[in-house]
Amino acid sequence: MNTQGTKGSFSLRRKLLATSGLALLAVLSAACGESTDPPIIGAVQGTVTVEGTGLDGVTVTLSGGGAGTASTSGGGNYSFPNLEAGNYTVTISGFPADVQFDQTSGTTVVATAGRAQGVDFGGDYIRTASVNGTISVNDMGIEGVSVSLSGTESASGSTGADGTFNVGNLRMGSYTVTISGYDERRYVFDPNSQPATVALGGSATVDFMGVIGELDFDVRIENMSMPMPFTFSGMLAMPLGETMDDMHPGMSYGFNFDATPGMSVSFAASIVGSDGMFFGPDGSGISLWNEDGTHVTGDVTDQVKQWMLGDNVTEATGGDLNLSDVIRVTLESIGPSNFHLKIQNISEDSDDAVSVSPGVAVVHTMPDPLFTAGMPDRGAGLAAIANMGMAGPLTAVLAAHTGITGVLGPGPYASHTGSGVLFMPGTPASAGLKVYAETGDPTMLAGEVTADDGIHMMGAFFAPVGGMAPGPALPGMAYEFTVAGRPGDMLTFATGFAQANDLFYAPGPDGIALFPDGARPFSGDVTDMLTLWDAGTELNERPGSGLSQVLRQVMPDMGTPEMEMVDERKVCFVYPDITTVADFIKVTITAK
Repeated sequence: MNTQGTKGSFSLRRKLLATSGLALLAVLSAACGESTDPPIIGAVQGTVTVEGTGLDGVTVTLSGGGAGTASTSGGGNYSFPNLEAGNYTVTISGFPADVQFDQTSGTTVVATAGRAQGVDFGGDYIRTASVNGTISVNDMGIEGVSVSLSGTESASGSTGADGTFNVGNLRMGSYTVTISGYDERRYVFDPNSQPATVALGGSATVDFMGVIGELDFDVRIENMSMPMPFTFSGMLAMPLGETMDDMHPGMSYGFNFDATPGMSVSFAASIVGSDGMFFGPDGSGISLWNEDGTHVTGDVTDQVKQWMLGDNVTEATGGDLNLSDVIRVTLESIGPSNFHLKIQNISEDSDDAVSVSPGVAVVHTMPDPLFTAGMPDRGAGLAAIANMGMAGPLTAVLAAHTGITGVLGPGPYASHTGSGVLFMPGTPASAGLKVYAETGDPTMLAGEVTADDGIHMMGAFFAPVGGMAPGPALPGMAYEFTVAGRPGDMLTFATGFAQANDLFYAPGPDGIALFPDGARPFSGDVTDMLTLWDAGTELNERPGSGLSQVLRQVMPDMGTPEMEMVDERKVCFVYPDITTVADFIKVTITAK
């Protein structure tokens, strides 16, 4: 028997048993928790935001107990799961250049199994960029225009008094700049939006240059004339057919004048040697028209009295001189509204032959043109006639208040590009122009205008400012109207010269340029661009006294027809001079 071999085998078995026992003990010990704990499994997560909004696409790097890289998504979120216990550092990068964070890294500790540790990052945009520019029309800045930016973000501003704007505190990026809030009828901007790109801390200039679209123009036509109380006046001097001033027996003074219904004639002269006295009608004067519309004619001496100047002007009665024995006063009709006043010295048939010194005569509507009975002398020159037989001073005073009282009439107006909208000189008047010139009604004339005339706007004015009903503009009154115009448009209008038969004020056939340089609107006085035109449709009467003129005619078309061409006023009568128009009419245009 091999003993040693048996021991060896045993020993081996003992060793195997011992080894097996140790292994079993190890297993049992592990089962009883007596060996080292396994690692803790946790997570790190967070959110990257800019001004409260999650920022996607940011690179997040984890270092420390483990390493890893992630990218934010789903609203700026990131997560590193399955991390062993330990200290970790989270760092962000790859965010936009115009974003700044107070810190770009943070630390945390994973120490509790199954728990996620949070590391958040909050930042702000860097707003150091700006967009500026100018909004102008014809080099004129437009105030109050709204400027809005869209794109990278939204912003807004508006233009100042000089038309400039500056929208600051912007992020870098791409924008669309849009303007609005301006008068789109008045100004045209094409385009009204433009792109702009700005870098961090940079600026971009975006200018908008527009053109005039359509403007309103206020037109004012003023009657600048002074009311004239007398239509005719003059000196009674130089007896008819003689070369001396004083009127001796058998001589006479004559005075031709026009007068319309309701008018009277007054005069004053003195008998040589009757100091402080003069003769003439009373304050009412001598009426020139009968109630039936006929002229007063014949001997009117019974309406003439002797007057005395003292403290007051009084009628002289009870004297030795019988006035009707030395003078005779007569009226003669010499035309439809024309009269001849004749004062004769008939004292050659009297026992008391006298001479008559020069005097004055005046045609009037209101009473007391020369004096007021029972009141002191006015000091205008009547005393010079009564005391010295000098008529010059009073003649000059009367002349300063004698003339045509300017009266303007309604009229048509238009803004246009054509020529000859209302009339064309050298051609016959249209039916509408004839009616307008003779009656003052612009309705038919305005209706004749067609689109072929390049009309932009057409209208008519009827009532003076402050009035409700159509009518004339008397001294101190005005017509106003507003007309729309565009570059290239001309202004045409007319206003009737109501003291004549068929005359009117208007610019030439081309009109007045509303935009003289083609771009800038005009404002100013245009009176010197007017002409007094004659429609050539009715024979002219003396201004201010014709019975067929619009202010006095009983019905339209009363005057004598005339077959002439439209032309500047005829020279057969004295009309208000357009070259001194400030005394009669004034026309101004104001661009709004």
